[in-house]
Amino acid sequence: MSSTSSAACAAADGTADHSAQPSSLAQRQPLPPNAIGVDPRDPTSSLALRLRGKVDVAAVRTVLDVLLARHETLVGAAKAEPALSVVDLTGEPDRLAEVLRAELTLPWDPDRGPLLRILLVRSGRDEHLLALSAYRTVVDQRSMELLATEFGALYRAAVSAPDTVTTALPAPSAHYTDFSQWQQANLSDRAKAGRLAYWRKTLTELPALELPTDRPRVAMRGTTGATHERVFPAQLNARLAEFTSTEAVTLFSVLMTATQVLFGRRAHQSDVAVGTVASGRDEPELAGLVGSFASTVLLRSQVDECHSFWEILTEVSTNMRYAFANAAAPLDRPATGSPASTEAGPTEAGSAGAGSAGAGGRPLFDVLVLFRGAAALPRIFGGLRAEPVDLPTDTANVELTVEFEEREDSVRGRWNYRTELFDESTVAALATGLEQLLRIVLDEPDRALHTIEFAQN
Repeated sequence: MSSTSSAACAAADGTADHSAQPSSLAQRQPLPPNAIGVDPRDPTSSLALRLRGKVDVAAVRTVLDVLLARHETLVGAAKAEPALSVVDLTGEPDRLAEVLRAELTLPWDPDRGPLLRILLVRSGRDEHLLALSAYRTVVDQRSMELLATEFGALYRAAVSAPDTVTTALPAPSAHYTDFSQWQQANLSDRAKAGRLAYWRKTLTELPALELPTDRPRVAMRGTTGATHERVFPAQLNARLAEFTSTEAVTLFSVLMTATQVLFGRRAHQSDVAVGTVASGRDEPELAGLVGSFASTVLLRSQVDECHSFWEILTEVSTNMRYAFANAAAPLDRPATGSPASTEAGPTEAGSAGAGSAGAGGRPLFDVLVLFRGAAALPRIFGGLRAEPVDLPTDTANVELTVEFEEREDSVRGRWNYRTELFDESTVAALATGLEQLLRIVLDEPDRALHTIEFAQN
């Protein structure tokens, strides 16, 4: 049972305060990296495909040239030469992780460019790994998926009809610089002020989420990490699909609510704040544009276990809408409307004090909950079969990141954690607790949460 007693719930009046309600503004991150615990030394967005079949390296080079010509944001001011690296690891499979790690940690020069790199690793006669990496400030993860899709179409043209490769795709209807200029011109001072007011209110007296750790937190945080992966069982996947369809709610809102309830139970907190990412692509014409639209935002919810899952889901869904609607807010000016130092960041908003996030250099949040919809990546092109692969990681940018990935018929959870704080068994127990909670609340969404047993250890 929860530490919230039935008597306490009966005595409560049942009311909670739900009011906690630009480069492009996304590039002027609403919550700067130092304020959210993200390591600024990780400036790379990446995506990898395993390719089976004979790869034409010259065609790959042609495709890279065309991609840079199509998307000016990837070029850099000095228009440096395209960056294509080809490595042959035939007979040396144990070196793959080392080579990929070296590629992904290469520094970027945003002034010189280019800001897109391709690594092609040959691991066998007809097997390669293609890794796309780009400077995170100029592209988001959705852009990486768009670039992979364009790569497939352009490669197909490059090997079958080289003379047509530059016209194989329609020219972009707009460029990212067009969007940046439009946003700056159309976001009025009144709108900016309203969004800043929202964040000031949301950040007022913000408590840190204190998940229990296996080892004490220290002032100098490391970034060594590991990842625990869990795919939901088939029955749970089916129940999630049925619930979201019947109740007309999004999969992300259900998973976010359940995760915040889980964290509230484990931390013995009813005020739970986590970071998440707003796509920033609310306008249909932005769906196919390559650029940096995504923003990291804070999602703060009241997880009162006297309430039912359905009641908290309703609040979390509302909070998500408000947070995403206010994502394009220049929170480098949080308190007074005048430029604030990056070091202060948004922690000046409200009255964060001792013990609150932001106090003593503590980030606003150290936990991220992310959602990635099913990506329509190319699977067959130019005589190649492609499948997405996870790139190796041994770092953790925050204490804990839970990334849910929607697949064709399942949901995968990747729990990335700092090993200086957590053992894998602890993180695995959290993942199990989430599954336990979901099984119950999807069948009994109106049941008071304090009557449900889950995540006991």
